[in-house]
Amino acid sequence: MIRVLSGSRLIQESLTLALGNLLLRRAVVLVADYPLGSALALLPGVQGPCVVKTASDSPYYLSDLVALGPAGLVLEGAGLDFLRWTLQQVSEGQRVLPRLGEVGLTRKERAVLRLLVGGVCNDAISAHLGISPRRTANLVSTVKRALGAETRADVVLRYFGLAPEPIIKATLQKTGNFSLPHEVETA
Repeated sequence: MIRVLSGSRLIQESLTLALGNLLLRRAVVLVADYPLGSALALLPGVQGPCVVKTASDSPYYLSDLVALGPAGLVLEGAGLDFLRWTLQQVSEGQRVLPRLGEVGLTRKERAVLRLLVGGVCNDAISAHLGISPRRTANLVSTVKRALGAETRADVVLRYFGLAPEPIIKATLQKTGNFSLPHEVETA
């Protein structure tokens, strides 16, 4: 049996229908990470083996998901067959997780990153972590620099893997404008 959890009822019903005939050795929870980021809120309440299906490929976000303990993680682009296979493996007690590289942030910097993504201001970060406002400002700057972000909004986009391609930014900096390829029509 598969129980599907998602922040979207449509996604939940679609996946339940698509996977309904899959026979598993034991029950597995599938957490469909839609909208993106919802798995962080859903995973702590999951009992038993679970698999997360996410559209993010950000090592920062994926590391946080894996830290919450799912037995499987399926990334965007993996087909329904791979999702079925992963669910089957997890139901048999196996773990199916991608190899994640180091994210290059200290534990304190990762804590600051998660709070920034949550929209927390520097004063609240200081209070939450029990550090001085100056130390907080330095950590925020370090995190932004490590992610290649200029603003807090950039931090959020990069955390979820939604930042625009670097080529677009480089083109904008060089030329001041960016034109779309000729094949793309805009209204």
